Amino acid sequence: AKYSIASCSSQAIASGKVRMQGYQAVDLINGLERYDGYTHQFYKSFTPTLQDRIKDFAQQGGRLLVSGSYTGSDMQAEAEQDFLGKVLKVKYEPTGTKHIVETIDPQDSTVSQRDSIATTASSVQGMGLLFQYQNVLSAKHYAATHPEILNPAAQADTTATESAEPSAIVQPFTAMQYTTGTSAAVAYKGKDYRTFVMGFPFECIIDEKTRNGVMAGILKFLTEE
Repeated sequence: AKYSIASCSSQAIASGKVRMQGYQAVDLINGLERYDGYTHQFYKSFTPTLQDRIKDFAQQGGRLLVSGSYTGSDMQAEAEQDFLGKVLKVKYEPTGTKHIVETIDPQDSTVSQRDSIATTASSVQGMGLLFQYQNVLSAKHYAATHPEILNPAAQADTTATESAEPSAIVQPFTAMQYTTGTSAAVAYKGKDYRTFVMGFPFECIIDEKTRNGVMAGILKFLTEE
């Protein structure tokens, strides 16, 4: 499929000069955008106003692709995490999170435990592809040195009552994985709207042919009925 493209800044969307509702799908390119407390301007990945615009877009059946290195870590306030989970359908997991893994010996059924540390990698698999993204400093392209683990956020059924059967809730799912096994991207295909959220900048995918193939797959997921 071929697509016509228009581009603008996220500030243009937040200000209302550009309405996302006029487009079949929106690609929000956050790159390395975040507010670290040291910049002179409020350089937030999702300002409160932009969050409201995205909520409105979703409520009207929008199709949204988001990529960047700080989608989760730049959104730590309770209301921000609520936006991530309920609208973008992701739950941020800091790199280095420790998990306890239990294994059962099939011979004598004894249970053993070991620590497992959640990590990312420069290689990603998904959509039938295995590819790498730029994660070291280079003169040719900026590097995504802090990719994030974004897990699917379980969606609760807010419509069911004690006397009614729970409705079929569409759950988001892991669409890409780092080769360490952690989640690199989350997709949601609901009857209300669709999202595809990546834990690293899309434009950092190194190979051009692979980059084009990944984008084609994402747009097909977002736009085809």
